[in-house]
Amino acid sequence: MPLITKCMCWDNIYSASRAAAMYTLCLSTNLLLLYLFKFSTYIPAHDEDPFMVVVYKAWFLLLLIYALYFITSFILLNGIEKAFVGMVLFFLTFLVAAEIIETGIIVLLLVEGGFTSTIHVEFSLYIVKLVPNILIFVVVLSCYQALKEQKRNEKNYDDLVRKRDCSVMT
Repeated sequence: MPLITKCMCWDNIYSASRAAAMYTLCLSTNLLLLYLFKFSTYIPAHDEDPFMVVVYKAWFLLLLIYALYFITSFILLNGIEKAFVGMVLFFLTFLVAAEIIETGIIVLLLVEGGFTSTIHVEFSLYIVKLVPNILIFVVVLSCYQALKEQKRNEKNYDDLVRKRDCSVMT
């Protein structure tokens, strides 16, 4: 049984999951462009500052994560449309893993450099992205549970039809 059956202004959990996938797609595109812009403004003089080297490595990891977010958003959309439980589960697994890695990166930056202006921007982006991701996780988890229940009901129906398949002799 799904955790929730309706979400905000959507009538069913499938529509809400599609909206969550579209939100993730848009957010990942924007953050991907932001980190590409940060890399385009890279100044080689920062190589002498050991903290900036750590920041650039963290930005590269975040760039990879947002590129994977972009790809997994399409996987989620396809999984919802085709009612494929594995694709939805893949997105959920990636979402949890990405949040754990992002949390680790933010903590590493806070420990290495304190709360500087560079870290302040990264921390703000992280919090702004984390709060909706918690709701997205609940919505997509509910969609996963609904799809799994739907598949189980279809299998039970098919088994029932097969058992009742008999011939009557007159």
